[in-house]
Amino acid sequence: MTRRALEMAGKRVGRLVVLERSALTDSHKRALWRCRCDCGAEAVVVGDYLRRGLTRSCGCLRRARFISNMIEGRRRAAAKRRNQAVGGALAAPRLPAPVQAAAKRPKGQEWAAAGALDLAAALGYGVVSLGADHAP
Repeated sequence: MTRRALEMAGKRVGRLVVLERSALTDSHKRALWRCRCDCGAEAVVVGDYLRRGLTRSCGCLRRARFISNMIEGRRRAAAKRRNQAVGGALAAPRLPAPVQAAAKRPKGQEWAAAGALDLAAALGYGVVSLGADHAP
C-alpha cells in the first residue's frame, strides 16, 4: 500500500519554510522536503517531522537555546558569587548538625564546644562566635 505525500511546499513550520519535495526518501521510504530556515541555511527534513512539529529549524534554534541557557547560568552564578561576597544569605554556610549540637553543650562541657569549633575549621567553615564564656 503506497501513501501519497501531502503537498507542503510554501508552508511555514517554526523557522522553516518548505521549498519543495526532494527526489530522495529516507531509509523508511518517507518523503523528504527541502526547507529554508530563517537564518538562511537549508535543510532536508522528513515530512512527517514537519507535520508533527518535531523539526522547527535547521538546528539554529537548538544552538540559540543552548547559548541563552549558558548565558542565564553564568548570570545566576555571578549573582550567587556577588551575594556571597557582600555577606548575603548564601554567605555563611550552615554548620553540620553534629557540630551545631556540640557547640550548644551546657557550660560543664566547654571541651566539646572547642572540639566542635576545631572540627568546623577543619571542614573549611568560617569562625563561629559562641560568646566569651565558651572560648577554648
